[in-house]
Amino acid sequence: CGNTNLVKQDGVFVCQACGAKYSVEEARRMMNTEPARPATSARVEEIKARARETAAKAKAQAQQAIQANLADLLGIKDARLMNNTACQEFQKMLDAYDKVEHPSEADQKSFIGDAKDVLAALQAAALVNPDDHLANLLIYKNADEIVEAVRDTRYWEQNEEGEWEKHAFGPSSSELKIAGQKDSWEDLARSHQDYVEMTWLDEHEDRMAERRELAAQAEQLEAQLAELKDEKRGLGIGANIPLISNLVNPEAKEMNERMKPVREELSGIRSKIDAIDDEKEDWVDDQLDALSKSFIRLSF
Repeated sequence: CGNTNLVKQDGVFVCQACGAKYSVEEARRMMNTEPARPATSARVEEIKARARETAAKAKAQAQQAIQANLADLLGIKDARLMNNTACQEFQKMLDAYDKVEHPSEADQKSFIGDAKDVLAALQAAALVNPDDHLANLLIYKNADEIVEAVRDTRYWEQNEEGEWEKHAFGPSSSELKIAGQKDSWEDLARSHQDYVEMTWLDEHEDRMAERRELAAQAEQLEAQLAELKDEKRGLGIGANIPLISNLVNPEAKEMNERMKPVREELSGIRSKIDAIDDEKEDWVDDQLDALSKSFIRLSF
């Protein structure tokens, strides 16, 4: 009769409506007591699998496009175009990585490999004209920015409870070195920065003469302060702890008073030296800003 009001009697299930008897297996099927998989689950899994496959294909196509673009760069021999294309490709890669909700360790390793291809392209760009120190300074600074950006990335792992946990450390600088690289990008940039700074030095001889004089004064004050510190060390217990020495050691207190103006004068001179150095660095930065109207300059 289709009624599911069944009661077990003498090892069988009896329908309370019509009296029909059913075996245990028949009763289970009628009452649907076995856990049934939702009818849509297979369809859902199929859709998920298709989505994963589509995403994997899209990622592979994007990586192939990046590889093709970077490979094309090596035959261009135009430092500006090579720099700009490499930086644009890396920005796309970084944006794509950031959009992944929980990138795996494999995802990060793939990203590192792509980033190293970009770094190799930048190295090739810098070799187009080794004597263009300003352009190469910008290119190597871009490479250093890329390394730091990649080192800031993390991958995720699931713990035993199935919760996502971010890996504590990013890749090391050594993992990002390209074939044949010995010096860091920062060191390579510094060699070109020294040449660029020479232009400023030639145009500001008066400021450099002032800096040399200030440096000589600082050296004398540092020597004088070192002598006072040596003298102070022989004044007994607590002499080198200002608060204690001022309270319990009159000689140490007097020594502190003698050292105070020397420290203040030295601090003032160092501030003047720093100001000149800042002028030079600001000038170099202005030159890079002007160049960045045609050369992409990365800053993450």
